[in-house]
Order: sequence, then C-alpha cells, then structure tokens
Amino acid sequence: MRKAAAMETGTKYKSKIDRAFYIKVLVTLLLGIGLLVFYFIFRNVIVGILGTWMFVALLLIFLPEYRSTYYIIRDNGLLVKNGLFDKVTILYRQMMEVAEEQGEARHGSSKVALSKDRLYIRYRVKKKEYWMAISPENKEQFLEEIQEKRIAMPNRKHLAEAAEQQRALEGTVAQGEKTE
Repeated sequence: MRKAAAMETGTKYKSKIDRAFYIKVLVTLLLGIGLLVFYFIFRNVIVGILGTWMFVALLLIFLPEYRSTYYIIRDNGLLVKNGLFDKVTILYRQMMEVAEEQGEARHGSSKVALSKDRLYIRYRVKKKEYWMAISPENKEQFLEEIQEKRIAMPNRKHLAEAAEQQRALEGTVAQGEKTE
C-alpha cells in the first residue's frame, strides 16, 4: 500500500518564466522535429536517434521544470522545488543573505530560476557558503515574507548566548544565596 504524500504547507510562489526559457523549448522542439523529418526522408539512424533524444529532453527536462519549479516559505525554512527530483530546504538559520545581486560563492552556486529577474540566497551548510538563484513571480512580497521569517527565527548562536547568560545569572544567584 502506498503512503500518502505529505502536503507542503506555507506560502507557495511559482517561478517567474522569461522568454528565454520558451525560446530554448521552441528551439529544442523544432530541432527535434527537423531531425525526425530528416530521418524519415533519408533513413539516417543517427539523425533519428538525435531527434528522438530532443523529444526526450523536452519531456524529461523542460516540461518538469516548467510545471514544477516553485518555492514554499515554511515556518522553519524555504523549500525550493525544481523539476522532478530536485528538492532543497534551506533553513532560516542557514541563510546569511537574501539579495538581488550575487556575490562571490566560495563553494558553489545553483540556479533554480527560470527567469533573469532573480533573487540570490547566500546560505551556509557545514562551514561552506553557497549561493542559490531563484525567481519568484511576486519578488517584493516574497522578500518581505522571507525577511519576516528570518527575523522571527532565532539562530543557534543567539540561543547559545541566551542559555549562557541564563546559566551565569543562575550561578550568581546561587553564590548570593550561599553567602547569606
């Protein structure tokens, strides 16, 4: 028996799509059709295989990207979904910066944006910094909401400092009671 998929809760933003994405799809489609027509006329097997692979690329790469690239702002982090298999969650405590211009990436970057109108998220995982390019449709609302969530979510360093202050306060109170 199949388990039901968990519903993704939070605010969902679809990816903005530029004309360049549609041009890539159109070129791939026309090239695939052209190669298959050439195959049927001249019976060249290599050209037939190339034409078939163009359609496979359309079905396995471009169509899933178009249909399922979105971003969900959750309570604990940002879920980034791209295509069939690529799904990443960036926790708010890992985010270092959300900007409209990309800085230098120390360990790599990834583009989950179907548009040139992008936002860049700099985040840290295990002492390595990464950049991720995303392109939500309503960029201003997305930025507002993500900044609110980042401010509301305390990071570990803040919690550790608060716990240390609490222990120090309890230690001074205990010493004060012993002296009395």
